[in-house]
Amino acid sequence: MTTDIDFHKVSIQRLKKILPLMGRFNIPTTPENYAVWYEYSLNRTPALNKKIDKIKTQANAFTNKVNNDLYVQFVANQNSEALEHTEQNIRHVIKVLNHNMDKMYQGAEHYTDFLANVEQELSAQPEAQRLSELIINLISETTTLKASNLEMTTSLKKVQDIVDIQKEDPDVTAAEPIDKLTGLMSQHTFHKHYVHALEDFAEADELFGLLIIDIDHFSHINKTYHSIAGDKILKFVAKLLTDSVKGQDVVARYEKDQFVILLPRTSYQNTLKVGTTLCANIGRKKLTLSKKSIKLGGITVSVGVSGRKYNGTDVLLEANTALKHAKTSGGNQVAGYFELDLPEST
Repeated sequence: MTTDIDFHKVSIQRLKKILPLMGRFNIPTTPENYAVWYEYSLNRTPALNKKIDKIKTQANAFTNKVNNDLYVQFVANQNSEALEHTEQNIRHVIKVLNHNMDKMYQGAEHYTDFLANVEQELSAQPEAQRLSELIINLISETTTLKASNLEMTTSLKKVQDIVDIQKEDPDVTAAEPIDKLTGLMSQHTFHKHYVHALEDFAEADELFGLLIIDIDHFSHINKTYHSIAGDKILKFVAKLLTDSVKGQDVVARYEKDQFVILLPRTSYQNTLKVGTTLCANIGRKKLTLSKKSIKLGGITVSVGVSGRKYNGTDVLLEANTALKHAKTSGGNQVAGYFELDLPEST
């Protein structure tokens, strides 16, 4: 038998899987879009999954029309388990809240009447045995009320869990335009800028380069020296990157420990040179936590590079592929996408 707790856990796990996916591609969290991505997450409709996987390789491809077409083709004319799941989840939470709200109010009203009766008996100066009974009853009634309030608190926590999912993952929040820690353009803003830039590059038939910079061993540093060290490193790398670009070059914070640089009118080879210079410059620096005189030592980065004339190819994906190669090869190095020995696509 499925319990309320089981249902809640499944709902939260499903939402945590779906919403970040939608947020990553800037897909509005409407019931229809949720239904499509719910079906995608179940991996039981091969045609849908194949189509979405293909669209994911294209920059800014999930337009409102594409989202609507996916819904109409794969969900609208079917018995949508996803929409049913969403409605069931909401109905369930409301039902539990209403039930516990009624119990809480009824319990509070009963408790108030009980206290009035106890006070009346106390004013009559009861004998020791009756006084003992009153104390036992008071403890019992108080425990019952606390249990009722605890159920209400638990129900509210379930609602808060659903709300907090969007706060836990930066991909599904209404992101700030500027990253508060580094002062750089945020990932959300960069994606918007990038889309418009691609249109300009395509129209002008211009080359452009793109780099993704990942701080090596960042999680280990954060775990060892806590967030004060991580924040210092992020600020340091952000400043060095900003000081290294010029003109219309764009630097943004991309992920927790990643940055991205967009270089207009720059060839792939020159983008590689920029990445090599950045990697070397960062690696030469030695950092210290001045307040505690803790030497962090050298900080290294891995860099993934791509660049071309825009032809619809996902250059961000290419740079990320190159970055993964740099990381798995030991870090502290630059990898160019066109130097990778990748299997040919069929």
